[in-house]
Amino acid sequence: MQSLFNTYWSEYSTKTIPQRRDYFYSLPHQDRRNLIDSFFEEKWFDMCIQNMIDHFLDYIKNKYNIDIVDLRIKAIKLGKVFLVDRETWDMIENEIFQYDQYTNIDAYIGGLLIKPWGKNKQFYRIRSKKIFI
Repeated sequence: MQSLFNTYWSEYSTKTIPQRRDYFYSLPHQDRRNLIDSFFEEKWFDMCIQNMIDHFLDYIKNKYNIDIVDLRIKAIKLGKVFLVDRETWDMIENEIFQYDQYTNIDAYIGGLLIKPWGKNKQFYRIRSKKIFI
């Protein structure tokens, strides 16, 4: 069986938002409901959320030269400790936590211990919650 949302997206993904909106609202109520159900039942929503997170992670990597996934892996697996500017890390956390209700964000910041550091607490010292001996 062909995915209803996939069929819609194949046709309308390159259209403008107003064109997509016009098409959607031109559908009978039940067809709109079926399209929305298809979006959620076939996990398109999950893919969209993951794409949004991936774009954000790429933005952080390009703008601040911080690879969140790599930082987490090195902290947890290798016991590395990182210093990140407090303002930057607060922005990263605020953005990541927006997705908490939709997906498991532990893959990005789970297992990390984040403590203020520096004379004026202007950095965060980020390391694994596990203690390495």
